[in-house]
Amino acid sequence: MTSNNKKSLKTVLVASAATAVLAFAAPQAKALEKITFEITEQSLDSALNAYGVAADRQVMYSRKVVAGKTSSGVIGDYEPDVALEKILDGTALAYRVTDSNVILVGDPRDRDFAQAGEPRLIRVAQADVQTSGFVATIADDQDIDDGENKKDVVVVTGTRIKGVKDQFSPVRQIAREDMDLAGYAVVSDIFDDMPQNFGGGASLDTGTGASAVGAGGTGVNLRGLGNEATLVLLNGRRLAPGGGFGDYVDISSIPTSAIDRVEVVTDGASAIYGSDAIAGVVNIILRDDFDGAESRLNLSTLTEGGGNTLKAAQTIGFSNENAHGLVSYEYSTEDELDANDREFSEQLTDPTYLLPFNQKHSVFASGGITPSDRFKVLADGYYNHRKSKIFTSTNTTSLAQNFQESMVEQYGVAAGVTARLFSDWEADLKGAYTRSNFEAETAFLHQGPGAGLLFTADTKIASMDASVGGSLFGIAQNEPVKAVLGVHYRSESADLERVILATDSVSLDSDRKRDVFAAFGEIYAPLITEQHAVPGINRLAVTVAARFEDYDDVGSSFDPKFGAVWSPFEGLSIRGTYGTSFRAPRLDQLIDDVAVASLGVFVDPLSPFGESVALDVFGAGSNDLNPEEAESWTVGIDIDHDSLKGFRFRGTYFNVAYDNRVGQASASFDSEFRFTNFPAEPIRNPDSEVIQGFVDRAGIFFNFADFFPALGPLDLADVTVILDERPQNVSISNVEGIDLQVNYELFTNMGDLSFSFNSTILTEFTQQFSTLTPINDLLDTFGNPANLRIRGGVVWTASPAIIALNVNHVGGYTDDESTGGSVPISSWTTLDASLRLNLGEMISNRFLENTSITVSAANILNEDPPTIGPRSFGTPVYDNANANPAGRRVGVLLTKLW
Repeated sequence: MTSNNKKSLKTVLVASAATAVLAFAAPQAKALEKITFEITEQSLDSALNAYGVAADRQVMYSRKVVAGKTSSGVIGDYEPDVALEKILDGTALAYRVTDSNVILVGDPRDRDFAQAGEPRLIRVAQADVQTSGFVATIADDQDIDDGENKKDVVVVTGTRIKGVKDQFSPVRQIAREDMDLAGYAVVSDIFDDMPQNFGGGASLDTGTGASAVGAGGTGVNLRGLGNEATLVLLNGRRLAPGGGFGDYVDISSIPTSAIDRVEVVTDGASAIYGSDAIAGVVNIILRDDFDGAESRLNLSTLTEGGGNTLKAAQTIGFSNENAHGLVSYEYSTEDELDANDREFSEQLTDPTYLLPFNQKHSVFASGGITPSDRFKVLADGYYNHRKSKIFTSTNTTSLAQNFQESMVEQYGVAAGVTARLFSDWEADLKGAYTRSNFEAETAFLHQGPGAGLLFTADTKIASMDASVGGSLFGIAQNEPVKAVLGVHYRSESADLERVILATDSVSLDSDRKRDVFAAFGEIYAPLITEQHAVPGINRLAVTVAARFEDYDDVGSSFDPKFGAVWSPFEGLSIRGTYGTSFRAPRLDQLIDDVAVASLGVFVDPLSPFGESVALDVFGAGSNDLNPEEAESWTVGIDIDHDSLKGFRFRGTYFNVAYDNRVGQASASFDSEFRFTNFPAEPIRNPDSEVIQGFVDRAGIFFNFADFFPALGPLDLADVTVILDERPQNVSISNVEGIDLQVNYELFTNMGDLSFSFNSTILTEFTQQFSTLTPINDLLDTFGNPANLRIRGGVVWTASPAIIALNVNHVGGYTDDESTGGSVPISSWTTLDASLRLNLGEMISNRFLENTSITVSAANILNEDPPTIGPRSFGTPVYDNANANPAGRRVGVLLTKLW
């Protein structure tokens, strides 16, 4: 057995907190002492837990190994080894003592279990680590060791308290092995298939435009509340935002080869991670502890058109008891997909890219030392470089052609120390710096040579975090109350510039900074635990978190979060959370920008003349903005019992009320070119100095009367109303729905079957631009979330093969923006499949040891995205917020451990 595998098992024990708490002075002597056992007939899972408590020994097993098995128990005075044999009698399982004096329970027919040394654990699960007694029980769907070592298997994204699993807020994990099996080529593929995420916002197929939002980048948009409402973390720290305005965190450059797992909290987590975590938190966790070398080659192609991808990665690492280090490099290239290569879009004017060209280089490094069992130092750094190209052509009244080429550089460093103070109390001090350099040039080819825009955005975040946490006291006899306290400081900056290429003039130049200070605390209190259950309460626990955050430019906020879980009996849990959130305007939104000021006539119902002379002001930012606010709450039910033999159910109702959102009012025109239907509150009877101030700051000023004489002569002195189309705190959004997750595992002589079902059913998605406008029901409309999204599948594991089949479904909805009236958009269902083979097990060849090949096919049936209705401007042919244009993609991934 390799040192890699030995380290893996030890790191699992560290994560379960067993080795951090216990020190066995004489384990061999203890094994010979007789102990009184009173373990009655019960499930094997609970019997092993009771044994670990009574014998004061560490016991480890996979939940799928013991699922559905019953122990006859043991009653009387026995040596611990003899007692364990009686507990396992009739279960067809065996136990072994590892080099670390850990009791490992497993199937003796399993080759890894039967080998000498510490066995390699494969497919042990969702970081569901229970440390009641001295038993580490690990569930079944998290990849703990796939030829590499992992130190931290406990879910930490839903809480800052170590050793507490996701009892209150649902936490979804996607391991790197799951990404490989699904054939995901880039990180964004994870979120494309996640029902809780909405494709609107920054994405690969957003296209080009004046905002340069697309530019080959991708954001995360949980619950459809916008990219800015989801907090995206890398190893628990913020990333500098990207895009032409620094307006979203770009995940597209993060190399998949460096990812250990992705954790997603689909609940407001402002009190824990930052006041702006309104829709949830995405934590992308990178590999850090690996011994050996890994080579990866991934090739894929679309069966129609281009879209070829190549990805090559090499990882090298070392690990021992006192130090570890890792370096990973990845190169990838993704060819563009032209509209003429897909039948549903071949009518679009050529050239038009449905998907951009991307080329990336990524380097990631991490390391750490552990000079003593009370002190460790960790550090990591990354560098990503991406080039993208995209072409769009719009054939309306005239041909409009835009070509955009962009470059993104992202890099960052982080370091931290952890010190064990006393008992299980630990102190953490971490510092991080991250930066994103973005440059995009959009050429308006139809306007002649030199026409276009140049965007540059340089964003930075520097942060420091300090926290201390551990056990306080006991309410329940066998599980203590735990707490964590901490402070956070960060400095944010955004240097943005927009240049008009034809005149080489700067239309936007802003450099804004701010400092943020926060103090936070969290407490977890188990009131009644399973070992001391009372009638009607098998388990009862509560959590309270709070965060005070102060921004030096927009004010401060105090955001609490409360959670509770009640289990009336074993296998059933009812949980709930409530919290508030506070999102400061982005730095780009605080730019006092007046791009255009125009003089015209406003159809004014409050004027005795029916109209007023108005100054219309448009710009990308305003320094008068205030923070956005939100309330979110969830109620959920979890079913997971041994008698159900591998069946697990999780249902969650969620509700988010999002107020004071930043939005931009837009006045429309009537047939006589007068402003009408302005949805915000106009500024009435402004001073002449205010009017002149807007005009002086505007990059462009024009008088509509010069073009439409019927409006009559207009002068600034006649202005009685200002229509401010810059960002304002006027919008209100409400989202509610239900998440359903079902997992079922079936273990047979022909292999193991794992069924999964993940769905989001939206029951409300409304937006009110301001109190002056009606509430718009946006659910099931073009460019907005559909009410139903599903991903379900089955995985069959029969060594040396793993076969996966998944189905994705988006419910039908209505195109309400078509010139042909409301047009139904049909539902969209696609099928994915993959086959993974362990070549080393199949073929007795030394070179093929630790080598696997994965063949995948996404959208096997090559289903086109549903078409939409005709448009008066532009020629979109599908809704890129709810579908993608790629078609069938087949790929091969070759992985080799050296």
